[in-house]
Formats: sequence, structure tokens, C-alpha cells
Amino acid sequence: MVGNMAELLSELEESRDKENQLAEEFRRKRDKLNKEARVWAEKRDVLNDEAKSFIEKANQHKENRDLYNRKVKEQKKDRDKWNKKTNELTLKINKLKKIHLPKGGKPLGVLKKEAKELEFKQQTMALSPKKERELIEGLSKIQNEIRKKEQLLEQNDEVRKALEEQKEVKEKAEEFHTLVSDYAEKAQTEHDNMVECYEKGHSMRHDADKAHEKFIEVKTFADEEHKQHVEHVKKVRDFDKIIMGLKYRGKSPKAIKRIEEEEKTAEDIFDKFKSGKKLSTEDLMEMQKSGNI
Repeated sequence: MVGNMAELLSELEESRDKENQLAEEFRRKRDKLNKEARVWAEKRDVLNDEAKSFIEKANQHKENRDLYNRKVKEQKKDRDKWNKKTNELTLKINKLKKIHLPKGGKPLGVLKKEAKELEFKQQTMALSPKKERELIEGLSKIQNEIRKKEQLLEQNDEVRKALEEQKEVKEKAEEFHTLVSDYAEKAQTEHDNMVECYEKGHSMRHDADKAHEKFIEVKTFADEEHKQHVEHVKKVRDFDKIIMGLKYRGKSPKAIKRIEEEEKTAEDIFDKFKSGKKLSTEDLMEMQKSGNI
């Protein structure tokens, strides 16, 4: 009878040790997976922070772009106003030219057009020396006519004042046109920067989502390993109860009470462990004393 009891206890303790080894193996896998999950979580958080930073920069570029576009709109109004005045003065000057220039001959505008055509021909065409000399003479003649007509106009106070006013108005229109161009260029730069930041932000957000998916995947595996670990620890405790029950036989009431107290302490510590609370060194020593680890 004693031999059979010793053999049974040996088998139970061997089975208990196997379960304990399995529990330890699942614990190691769980801890490894939890460590990997933390790496993915940290990567996800870094990517989300960077994505947020790029989106904030993109929004700032958008505000700047909209500001410059408003300035473009404002300056265009002023430019168009001065361009209108320039056109009005051009019409006035053309009328004055017709009045004050001598009758007959080609109009000043036609002469200037012919001069430009001859200058272009001289610069772009290969001419014989004779043809080039004739072209230069013709150009010189036209330029002389232009100077004479302009001198006549400059001698007229009304024309001179209109020309001076036209020059000032043109400069004003050009000033606002320059502002329009500058603000439009700045608006385009801000727009390009905005698009670039949005693209980087969305790309990083996509990578962060992928990292989060990996975190969930690995954490799920870790939770399954933890579940298996707890299941095998419970089996170890079940074996301990059976083994302790068999060992109770022949024990004195005092010894049995002490063993029961140790078992109760170990059970409380295990419940604490299952609830996720951190075990102290004293707790671990009690579980070791009771044979649970």
C-alpha cells in the first residue's frame, strides 16, 4: 500500500512538473511577444507624432497660401485700376497726336512698327553687304522721322503733360503688377509645401496604422500565450491540491492546519497574480514554499 502511494505521488509530481514547465514556456513566449508588441506600439506612436507634425505644418502652409492669394486679389484690383487709367491716357494721347502732328506721311505708330520689323530682320537674316547697307539706310531714315515727330509732340504742352502722366500711371500699374507676381509666386510656393507636407503626413499615418495592426496582431498572440500560461498554472495548482491531499494522510491535525494555511496563502497570491497585480518578493517566496513555482 505504501509502495503504491509513493508511486502515485511520484507520477503526480512528474505530471505537475511537466505542467509547470509548460506554464514557464508559455510565460517566456508571452513576455517575448509583449516585448515585440511594445516595439510596434512605440513605432506607431512615433509615426503618429510625425504625421501630426506634418499635418500641422501643412495647415500652416495652407493659411499662408490663402493669405497670399487674398493679397494677389487685392493687388490685382489696384493694378487693373491703373491699367485702365493707362489705356485711357493712351487713347487721349493718340487723339492729341492726330491733332498736333502734321498731316500727311505715315502715322507715328506705323513708323515705330516698321522700325521694329527692320531691326528684327537685321538681327535674324543673313544679308549681302549691299542689302544690309540698304536696310540700315532705310532704318535710319525711319528713325529720323520718328524723332522729328516725337520732338514736335514734346514741344506741345498738352501732349507733353499727357505723356508724363502716362509714364507715371504706367509705373504705378507696373508696381502693382510686380506685387501681384510676387504674391502669386509666394502663394504657389506655400501651396507646393502644403501638398508635400500633407502627402508626407498621410504616408506616415498609413505606416502608423500598419504598425498598429502589427501591434494588435502580436498582442493577440501574447494574450493567447498568457491564457495558456494561466491554464497550466491552474493545472499545477490542481496537482498540488491532489498531492497535498495524499500527503495529508497520516498527518497530525496541527501539521494539516499549517499546510492548509500555506495553501490558502498561495491561493490568495495566485488570485492576485490572475488579476494582473504585481507580485512582491515575499509573494514569490510563499508560492515557492507552497510548491506552486
